[in-house]
Amino acid sequence: MFFSKDMAVKILTALPLTVFLYMRYVFSAADYDCFGMLELFKMLMFGGGINRTKDNVLVCMRSMVPLMVLLFMYGTWIYNDLKISSIYAFTRNSNRKNWYFCKCLELLLSIGTFFVIYTVFILSVVCFIKKSAPDMETSVFFISAFSVLSLGSFLFALSVNLLAVLVGGKNAFIAGITFIICNITLSIKFEKLPVISSMPVLLRLNPLANMICSWKVNQAAYAILYFLILDLAIVMAGYRIVSGLDIGLILHDD
Repeated sequence: MFFSKDMAVKILTALPLTVFLYMRYVFSAADYDCFGMLELFKMLMFGGGINRTKDNVLVCMRSMVPLMVLLFMYGTWIYNDLKISSIYAFTRNSNRKNWYFCKCLELLLSIGTFFVIYTVFILSVVCFIKKSAPDMETSVFFISAFSVLSLGSFLFALSVNLLAVLVGGKNAFIAGITFIICNITLSIKFEKLPVISSMPVLLRLNPLANMICSWKVNQAAYAILYFLILDLAIVMAGYRIVSGLDIGLILHDD
């Protein structure tokens, strides 16, 4: 079995979390049947707003609950294992490399599996409300949403782990949550900020904007490519950080 028992438990938290967030829509299905399938799926996935301009910070924060839960579970996972395994992992240079890339792969697969459960449950709720199988547009959006949420969450989780190596687990976790809140706010309030609103490229570069916006196919393709590039960059940056650590390094106490 690829996943450890502890990792499997973390992954399976997606089920009670999603039930808690979305089961109420099942009991009030008649109130949402007026929406089209794709529109309803977007609304449930991202907290109630069909368009970003209709959203607010609190609504989007709710849609980012899975990301914050993942940061809580995985934000110091590699860092904590590094404190335990560093002497063994760093004894041989090849072991250090293999250890790090295996951890990155396990983290990515764990987060991906988490979002399989999360997005499939939401899609099932939509199909229940609409009493219909997903149409092509909804299916494409489902794949887009799953891909972007998985890749984006991996980016944040690995970044917090690597930051924890430098500043400690608690500080890294607080910095990660603060970054998320600030960038959600900047994304939602973008048009109302005089200087920033004149530079739309900043919105395209905002990682949270790429995770919370309603996408068309071209926007989804951009977001997937955006996160793939950033994920590759953070993986390679992390390898340089891990490779540069001394065997006798005492990591930060939390």
